Amino acid sequence: MVILSRNPDRLLLLCIVVAALVLLVFIESDDAYSTGDCTIILQSEGESDRIITGDFGKTVSVEDPVREGYDFVGWSPELPSVFYQSESTHVAQWELKYYSLIIDKMDGTGQSIRYIQYTDPIDPLDVPFREGYVFDGWFGIVPSTMPAHDVIVTATWIPLEIRISFNTAGGNNIDDIVQETDSVLVLPSDPVKEGFTFTGWSPVMPTKMPPRDTTYTAIWQRNSYSVSCYDGGVLIRTIVDEYETSIDYPILEKEGYHPDWGPITTVPAENISVYVNWVINQHSLSFVLPGGNVDSIHEYDSRITAPSPGHREGYYFEGWNPAVPDFMPDRDLTFEPVWRPTVKSGEGADAGRFITGSGDSVIVAPLDLKGYDRVTFGVEGRWAVTFDPSFASGEGNLRMTLKEVSAEDRSNIPRGTKALYLIEIEDNGKRITSVPSPMEIGIEMDPGKGDPFVSIMEGDDPVPAGEVAYSDGKVSFSTSSLTYMAAGFTVPDDEGFPAMPTAVAIAAIVAVAAIASVVLFRRERKV
Repeated sequence: MVILSRNPDRLLLLCIVVAALVLLVFIESDDAYSTGDCTIILQSEGESDRIITGDFGKTVSVEDPVREGYDFVGWSPELPSVFYQSESTHVAQWELKYYSLIIDKMDGTGQSIRYIQYTDPIDPLDVPFREGYVFDGWFGIVPSTMPAHDVIVTATWIPLEIRISFNTAGGNNIDDIVQETDSVLVLPSDPVKEGFTFTGWSPVMPTKMPPRDTTYTAIWQRNSYSVSCYDGGVLIRTIVDEYETSIDYPILEKEGYHPDWGPITTVPAENISVYVNWVINQHSLSFVLPGGNVDSIHEYDSRITAPSPGHREGYYFEGWNPAVPDFMPDRDLTFEPVWRPTVKSGEGADAGRFITGSGDSVIVAPLDLKGYDRVTFGVEGRWAVTFDPSFASGEGNLRMTLKEVSAEDRSNIPRGTKALYLIEIEDNGKRITSVPSPMEIGIEMDPGKGDPFVSIMEGDDPVPAGEVAYSDGKVSFSTSSLTYMAAGFTVPDDEGFPAMPTAVAIAAIVAVAAIASVVLFRRERKV
């Protein structure tokens, strides 16, 4: 191009050659070059041929044909842009259109679209499903073949009646609600339940009727309440806990009693005050006896009365182990009797007539004396008492005690007294003062000068006992009295056991010593 622009003659020559070539093309077409009209025949299915004419070289301007259900895609052969032939035929080319079958099930899932070619058959639509409704057909005609336009069909539905039930989980009753699906739901009043706060429903309650029968369960939150625990007017503790929770009352102690906080064992649906009630304890009391136990229930600090232990042949009842208290302690107790064998000596006709004790006492079960009109109680080498035991009551024990006591226990002891004795008999725990018939008593005593004597110290003046004898280191006498007895040997006035003169002498010595102390004290003060 640079070369041509620099040489105008050559550029002109090139233009002439191009024009000649173009003219040659038109001349070599089917018809020779003509200056007359050119004809174009347009054929399209479904309509008459169209004929258009124009001068050679004139621009061909043709509107695209229209055919229902088809898209025009061009001419065959291709339509020229200018008239250049005397006559040519062109056939319209078509493609089937696609149209939309729009289906709206009206179930909230949106529309579905099918693209179907014109005149293609349309398959029958499936019957849709919508929970809570009955299908009532399609709104809009569904053709058998696809028409030359979009088709819209909409499902129609009949709502079902739905039932809503309420499980208040222990709250007040709420009636069922029956309404059509998706109708506006009028919510009931919140339920009420003692000790709880209503917090909602499970599942969550909708604002419209659901598509199916549904039961809604109440959700509750336990409330908390206070329990104030008092002992009298003193607040012991305040418990705050949830409703119906077990109450952990304070542990209190009081000897002989246990706390009773009353019938309320779980937290009620209100704040309360509870006062402890002290209940006296009860314990079992059991006495083990040969014929079977004696069992009873005793309240704390109530008086205890022991039963009779019964009789065990050849033994006497010494007491209970442990010792029976006067009043019931704060614990269970079991007592067992303590039996001691009765020691008998003698053989033949004397068998069973001499009963030996230990120490100062002889104890025998009265039933063991049954059949005897005379028995001898005694302690070997110390004393012996023979008597008629028929006075015994037959219950408990018969206890005889003969012991030496201090001379200071009596003020009217006779002169010559070597020893002062006290004889006692207890029948079933009761002391008796005399026996119906005289007892024959023998007491081991060292010998002395003078005649033996025994004085019964019942009153202010001693009373001589019956016939008194002394032999083989033993003083013997008889009496029915059970009291103090002075035994000894008569002595001259200046010997023996002058109890009263001795006492007077002692008193005189004390008086002289007191006077001397006063005198000495006064002298010291003067100095």
